[in-house]
Amino acid sequence: MAMVLFKWMKKPIHIRVWFAVVGLGFLFMGAVFKDRPIAYSAGNEVVVRWATLDETNIVKFEVYRSGGADKPFNYAGELKPQGNNSTYEFRDQAVFKTESGFYLYKIRSVFSDNSAIDSDVSFGVSHLSSTAVRTWGSIKAMFR
Repeated sequence: MAMVLFKWMKKPIHIRVWFAVVGLGFLFMGAVFKDRPIAYSAGNEVVVRWATLDETNIVKFEVYRSGGADKPFNYAGELKPQGNNSTYEFRDQAVFKTESGFYLYKIRSVFSDNSAIDSDVSFGVSHLSSTAVRTWGSIKAMFR
């Protein structure tokens, strides 16, 4: 171990600084999500859950939904950060107005400098939406 450290210290300073900066970049850019986010159908909505490790400089979490693998992601909503080691639950109630199908979701962490990181893997859920539920929901919405 001491020999490896000694060899590292012999490297020119600009190489050591470059490796340190790159290493810190990966550390800060990759420490957002604790586990892979999950999504499941819950009656008239799809629930998306995720947990975080480090929320340093995060100003919001944006949730995006796609109607399939070959379709673009569209903004579904957002949640404000609660602090490190928090658990989040986003309820996508807009899906009850759509046809039943398979939806893909991803979470975007937006930082104070306007940079953003999407969740590693888009995850999906099958959601069954009945015509009666969609019609009743539309009727209720008219009287709100």
